Amino acid sequence: MNFKGFLITLFLLLIGMNTQAAPDIYQGPDIVGTQKDTPEGSSATIYLSKKGQRIDAQSDVGEIIMAFNSTTKACWILNKKKNMYTVGKVKGKSAECDAMGMFDQGDTALGGLISIVPCRNYEKKTFKANEKLYGRAVERWLCISQSQGMGAMQWFDKELKLVIKEQTYTGEMSEFINIKKQTVPVSLFAEPTGYKKVDKNTFWTTIMQDAMKQM
Repeated sequence: MNFKGFLITLFLLLIGMNTQAAPDIYQGPDIVGTQKDTPEGSSATIYLSKKGQRIDAQSDVGEIIMAFNSTTKACWILNKKKNMYTVGKVKGKSAECDAMGMFDQGDTALGGLISIVPCRNYEKKTFKANEKLYGRAVERWLCISQSQGMGAMQWFDKELKLVIKEQTYTGEMSEFINIKKQTVPVSLFAEPTGYKKVDKNTFWTTIMQDAMKQM
């Protein structure tokens, strides 16, 4: 994978951390599922709970784990290969982790996969149809943002109150599949132990340097 491809893949895996609003943190039942992105071919395991959320992602620089605790508003990102992690706090209306560094989108971030409302922050959203997807009842929405030059179709799960599929106008697709209801222990959202804690600049600089070596 080239460097641009790596950035796109990592961005897609991180975007799920950027679509929750502080007053609107996931309030459904504990669930676990798989995030699948095409055409990048990347995947991640997602844990969602009222207690927090976590994404365990595989990338060209190894396993990246991201999580935040809904109660403490603490968040962290771990690079297992480099044996290091960085911490932060969720901030703003988007509840974005301030340890995201170059991936920090702020409160203007467009909602995508696992957003709890369809077409979040898009200027125009249009309900298209009630459908079945992966055996689940969903609403299909058309989302358009002229100011950001973005358009997407989103499928919103009626029971979970969650976007479980998104396809952008450029053809990229993200899906939340193999969803299972199961207990998600709060320990999954606790700050990692046994790894070196570093500041966010060191963390992201190391990841970028590692990625460039694989070009």
